[in-house]
Amino acid sequence: MSREPQSRKDREKETRRPKVTPKKVPEGSLLRALYMLMPLILYYLFRIGMLALLQAGIGILGAGNPGEELSADYTWPVALMTGFTALGLWLVYRKSEPMREDPERTPGKRWKAALAVVLLGALLAMGLNILASFITGNLSESVRDSLNIPKTPQTSGYLAGLVLYGLLSPLSEELLFRWLLLNRIERVFNTKMAIALCALFFGIYHGNVMQGCYAFLMGLALAYICVAAKSLAAAFLFHCSANVVIYSLLFLPEGVRGVAESLPMGALYLLAGIGGMLLFARRKKI
Repeated sequence: MSREPQSRKDREKETRRPKVTPKKVPEGSLLRALYMLMPLILYYLFRIGMLALLQAGIGILGAGNPGEELSADYTWPVALMTGFTALGLWLVYRKSEPMREDPERTPGKRWKAALAVVLLGALLAMGLNILASFITGNLSESVRDSLNIPKTPQTSGYLAGLVLYGLLSPLSEELLFRWLLLNRIERVFNTKMAIALCALFFGIYHGNVMQGCYAFLMGLALAYICVAAKSLAAAFLFHCSANVVIYSLLFLPEGVRGVAESLPMGALYLLAGIGGMLLFARRKKI
């Protein structure tokens, strides 16, 4: 199959892009483990620092006690904290960790791939969440748990939650898991082991059994898409789509929600999502 010629703009962009060379994997089991997990350690340090600043600010302003759990009223500050955490990771590793991208993909193919991963993310997220609701008997709780959404009403409004759960959380998590951890684990082991371990860490990161199982399965799909499509952006779009769909579900009218949350619809979403992933796997083998 002949390669499609690159446009002048693509050639200029490729020429301007600085080449990033990853650091050599250290020798020794302990050093290798530290090499793989250092981004995760830094991520938590960033988060702890940002959270401490946010809670201290809330205390100074008299809006609450510094040690209190943050409520939904602070969705915008938490969104900013998440954004700064993502920015911190990028600043630390931008010159030492290459991002996956396929330079041969033309703009037309990029649009088709983007639409495909957005649809796949939405289908799998809905299917897995409805399956979780069938097991637990409560869809609203399982949806909230899968995103770590507070159980109190979103008094900051739909838009703030959409920015946090639909944009900034996927951004910070994709930078951590599918950029840094996936790259580093792959260098130490191999691609298939990297996909499995990255998904496992993603599941553990979400904190409890229900969230962990959902995140592990979604993590497998995210890592596979990132590797097979050679695109971190594809995994980011998949993640955004999944979060936006299950977050928006909470704001639908009861009648519409009842149909969307039904078990037959859940089975349809899941079968379509799995079918789409299998088709993707056939076309994009690793």
